[in-house]
Amino acid sequence: MTAIEAITMVIIRVLAAYWFFTTMAGYIPFVFALGGEALLHAYYISLICVSGTLWFLARRIAAWALPADSAGVVDMTSIDARDLLAIGTFLIGLFFFLDTFPAAIQNTLFYVDASPPIGWDGVGRLLGPWVLSVVALLIMFRADEISRFFSWLRGLGSGR
Repeated sequence: MTAIEAITMVIIRVLAAYWFFTTMAGYIPFVFALGGEALLHAYYISLICVSGTLWFLARRIAAWALPADSAGVVDMTSIDARDLLAIGTFLIGLFFFLDTFPAAIQNTLFYVDASPPIGWDGVGRLLGPWVLSVVALLIMFRADEISRFFSWLRGLGSGR
């Protein structure tokens, strides 16, 4: 394992641990005090499952997040600014996906179970988190292209 792969893996595990422990801190009192709503159980359980999966798959995700060159080979011996930007962009997308995906599941379960038909407000609340989740996934999966775009913009400003 190279240094950049290890750093990426540590950051992924920090995100996973953050989401796991903050979720458990909110979920345990909820279970004991209220016992309650199935929608909130779905929200908390989805966050726990996603954060646990991230923790155990952090090494594979870190290797996958590293950008490949034009031949499709990942060079893990050296890293340049574009590689670091691609990894950072991937991690930003991952953070926002973890932030929006459980809310998308919760809203979907709520509005599917709603007895009166939902109005435009309900459509916005239903589709909003799904749109944000898709945007976060696009940021994650296209991190290398986004980093190339920002490198190009940076090159315009420096006169290269």
